[in-house]
Parts: sequence; structure tokens; C-alpha cells
Amino acid sequence: MQPSRLETIGNDIVDLHAVEPPLHPRYLARVFTEREQLCIGESRTLLWLHWAAKEAAYKALKRLYPNFRFVPREIEFDALVSEIRVGDISLVASYIISPEKVYVSCNCNVRVDWIQEWSSEAGEDCDPPQLSRDVRALALEKISNYLSISAEHLTIVTDEHCKIPRLYLRGSRTEHLLSFAHHGRYVACAFLKAHTDARLFEERLGRFKHPRIAPSLGVY
Repeated sequence: MQPSRLETIGNDIVDLHAVEPPLHPRYLARVFTEREQLCIGESRTLLWLHWAAKEAAYKALKRLYPNFRFVPREIEFDALVSEIRVGDISLVASYIISPEKVYVSCNCNVRVDWIQEWSSEAGEDCDPPQLSRDVRALALEKISNYLSISAEHLTIVTDEHCKIPRLYLRGSRTEHLLSFAHHGRYVACAFLKAHTDARLFEERLGRFKHPRIAPSLGVY
């Protein structure tokens, strides 16, 4: 069942200088659909672009369906039409390819120009915990400027159930959407402002409910 009124975002970034050596063809066949394999061909860049799309889609769907499992071959990226499909769900994708990195973000029923996206280079030899701190610092700085709210009033907490970041304003959770990605030298944040007046954020806190998990999605 295609969500019609739900909003979600997901993103992923791959540092092309930090990826593993080429994977075994049999492994690739288990990860990518036949259509994706035809698109990828022998291109290392396209391979990691398709992988990033799957990761971004997983983050987006995990927000809507907390029990959604990551099964890469069930997530298909169509680069020609910038769409990611999972069963009968379609996500709109946008992506950037450069010699240094690939970046993908996706959303459900949201205009692309509503999504704010920021990235930065974290530097060499950063370990995952440091990258996690760096992406949160980037997000707080940019969101503070974007919303004209002092950064000291904002905090980011990871939801322990579905492992996605939540933005808090003065200790209360907002309905803004966040997605983080980091790999190698790069960190990236995607942000979607809630469709509500900023003055009403705190009045509406606590009303968020996870949608029911649709059996047709094949989630567990």
C-alpha cells in the first residue's frame, strides 16, 4: 500500500576513495536486481550509487515502518527516472555523482525543493564515532541558521527503537525530519521542515504515532 499522506526522507553518501575492492559477482547478484546490474555494468561509481540509493531508501522506510528490514535486492533504484521502488512503494530520489563521492537522498510525496541538504568534508582518518559527532554538529549549525533558532535550544537524539535521529527544541521533540549519512571523509545531512508554524512545535509534541505496518510491504 502506497503511503499517501506520510512524509519521510533518507540519505546516504559514499566516499569513492574509501570503498572496498570490487565485490564478487555472485555477491553483486544477491544485492542488485537484474535491471540494476545492467545499468551498473562495469562502473564502480554506478555500483556505489545504487548501493547508496538502497541505504537511503532503507532509512526513509525505517522511519515509516520501524520493523522494516534491509533486504538490498528488494529495493530497486532506477537512475533514469530517479525513483526507488520497494514492492508497490515508490520514493522520489535525487543524486549527485562526482569523482570523489556519490550522494543520494529520497523522499515520499515531498517536493524536492522543500528538502534542505548539507554536506562537508570531515577530514582524513576520522573514525565512525567522530564522523557521527561531526554530522550532528553540521546539522545543528545549519538547522539553527535555517530556522533562526539558537543552536543552544536544539538537540539531536537517536530513537532507540528505529535508530533514526530526532530533533528536539528546548527538550521537546519536534516533527521535523532528519537523515544522516557519513562515510570516509564525508558527512551529510538531509532536513525536512515540518508543515507547521514554528510557534506551534511544542503544542503539537507527543502526537506523532507510527503508522500501522502494511502486510503487503512484506516487513517483519
